Amino acid sequence: MKKVIAAFALLIFLSNCSNNSKENTAAQNNEITEEDSTAVNFFPVTAFLKGQMAELDSLPITFLYTRSQNNSIDSAWVKRDTIHKILQPFADINITEHNLTHLFTASKFNDQSVEAITFTHTPKGLLPDSIKLRNWSLYISPETGKIIKLYLLLQYNNNKETVTQQLTWQTGKWAKITTLQHTADNKNSKLVKEEKLIWDFD
Repeated sequence: MKKVIAAFALLIFLSNCSNNSKENTAAQNNEITEEDSTAVNFFPVTAFLKGQMAELDSLPITFLYTRSQNNSIDSAWVKRDTIHKILQPFADINITEHNLTHLFTASKFNDQSVEAITFTHTPKGLLPDSIKLRNWSLYISPETGKIIKLYLLLQYNNNKETVTQQLTWQTGKWAKITTLQHTADNKNSKLVKEEKLIWDFD
């Protein structure tokens, strides 16, 4: 994980460099879009998320799972295989340093209200139907340079309705998945369920 964080710090540095940074080997390998000749890198979110899930496998604890649905809340202690099933839709989304740079743009914001530097990724235009990912954000501690929170939003069609799934990953503490369902005209939506996995109880 330290290597992943170090790589991210390097990516931030490279993103602030001008076109003259082509001498740098890492920059030479970046995907360059037709619209912009400046090399762009994204943080490898999928590798980070899978690394976090692997760390959970090593924890000698039982995980608390809560689900809020139809105005009722259920909770249970679950095993690791249950966690993987719940998180799998987000782990299957492939976000590497280069593969989505032609579809998404990144913006940086120093959010003092949450004491984090936020990197938000939004579409450059209309996304292909095959892309479920709609946007994602990374929250970085300015003191440690570590990711303190990750947010991913997926959206896809299910019969005549649109489903939105939001993952909020609080590093070292918990993960929450919120599922929403929208009507065909997108004018109305309802909360289907909210799931939360907790492994830090301090």
